[in-house]
Amino acid sequence: MNRILILSLIIFFIGVASIIGIYSYIKRGENISNKKVVQKIQIIVYQKGGKTVLNPLSPHFTELQKACEELLISADDVLQLIVSPETIYDIKKKELAVEIVYLKPEKFKVAYNELVIEADHLLVQLPIKMGNRPSATIFYGRPYSSGPYGNTNTQKIWKIKELLQIMGVKAK
Repeated sequence: MNRILILSLIIFFIGVASIIGIYSYIKRGENISNKKVVQKIQIIVYQKGGKTVLNPLSPHFTELQKACEELLISADDVLQLIVSPETIYDIKKKELAVEIVYLKPEKFKVAYNELVIEADHLLVQLPIKMGNRPSATIFYGRPYSSGPYGNTNTQKIWKIKELLQIMGVKAK
């Protein structure tokens, strides 16, 4: 009788241990697969000296990416501006800007001049105040090219600002 009871307890504990082991194995597998997310782009928000790297798993991450790219594609001006490293540094330290860093260069066809550009970086300088005719400046390349694009489409600029706010980035 004692042998049967002891044998039953041993079988019971082996079964419980097996279930726990299988559960742990599955759970570890899920964690590992979640960490295998290959980040194709990085989005960084600069605002008056602050820097926020956005979470690629955020539900609005891709939407923000597409909104910034659309601002470039639908640009309505080319600015006569020589872009130096100091210009970019000043924008990142003093303005509100969204930078997209691509793992590999992406091609964009800009409607304004029908050019296809290849960029591994986009930097969208957003107007801090939305005045009469706000304009976003879109820098591209690495180093950033002179002659950045401008876009005065208020709805598209507001869309980016709205997405930033939804994602928890408050404009200072």
